Amino acid sequence: MSVCAIVPAGGSGTRMGGTVPKQFQSLNGKPILYHTLKTLQNCGIISEIILVVQKKNMKLPKTHWLGKLEIVKKVVMGVKKDRTLSTTDFAKLLKIQKLC
Repeated sequence: MSVCAIVPAGGSGTRMGGTVPKQFQSLNGKPILYHTLKTLQNCGIISEIILVVQKKNMKLPKTHWLGKLEIVKKVVMGVKKDRTLSTTDFAKLLKIQKLC
């Protein structure tokens, strides 16, 4: 059985403050998103991850590590810069079965 995880990481983190979205803020020297993806990669039942981010965030210097995670098969840059990924958006992504 193939298990695909969809990770919605398109938020702006405005409630946390600062200029860097919370998923890219550092925790023990690495972005929070790295720890999330690494945990999913190491769990043993997930065969691939689809990461959903804002296109502008992929230009951040802290995204160079993303290529080192082989389990991340697709990066979907469909979140518009003027809005965050809502629960409704996430539910729509779940309907996209062809990505997995």
